[in-house]
Amino acid sequence: MKEGNLTSEEKKLADDFANGKFLKKKDSRDFGKIAKSTKGSRINLRLQEDVLTFFQKEADKQGIPYQTLINSALFKVASGQLVESDIADLAKELSDIKNQISRIELKKEA
Repeated sequence: MKEGNLTSEEKKLADDFANGKFLKKKDSRDFGKIAKSTKGSRINLRLQEDVLTFFQKEADKQGIPYQTLINSALFKVASGQLVESDIADLAKELSDIKNQISRIELKKEA
């Protein structure tokens, strides 16, 4: 597989994405529908073979064109709706700790 002209940072991001290190934030909007109804700029984009295969398989499962899925994923990253799983895990852990502290405080008041 030819890597193209990806910088080390771009390659790490592509590898992290392909390996599932990003999680989707909860959002009720239908990005597939939004992407289908919005015409954007045409570009040529080099992708790692495994990244392209991931999007093609996932798009097939969802019944949408893979380009639409790629556009949706890029939109989510650009708008801060897709976060690295380590950050999401830390946020969950902090929330759990906060809840534990609240329960302890309620027990003290009772």
